[in-house]
Amino acid sequence: MEARHTTGPWKFGHMMDGERWWIGQEYDCLPVAFVDRHDWPEAVVAANLRVIAAAPALLKALRPFVDAYQKAADPIGDSDLYDEQPRHVTVTLGDCRRAATAIIRATKELS
Repeated sequence: MEARHTTGPWKFGHMMDGERWWIGQEYDCLPVAFVDRHDWPEAVVAANLRVIAAAPALLKALRPFVDAYQKAADPIGDSDLYDEQPRHVTVTLGDCRRAATAIIRATKELS
C-alpha cells in the first residue's frame, strides 16, 4: 500500500516565537502540522508532539498486524468473526519488535 501522507520520519521543534511547535520532516520543509502551546504544561505539549511525530513509524510498524488480521478474518469471506474467537495469525518477532519500538518512541519522556 502506497503512503498518502508525508513520509516519515517526522521530527518536531520550536518555532521562533516560542509559542508554537512544528512537526514535519525537517525545519526547512513544509510542516505537516503546527501545535500551539496555549496554556498546556510543557510535558503535555511534548507528549502530544511525540505521538503526532511518531504517526508514520506507528503506521508502518502496525501494518503487518493489520495484514495478518485481515488474512485470518476473511480467508474465505468469513466476516462473522468476533474478537474472542481463537484464530492464529502470523507475525514475526521482528514485526513485534518494530511495533514495540515505535510505541516506545511515541511515548518516551524527553531527556
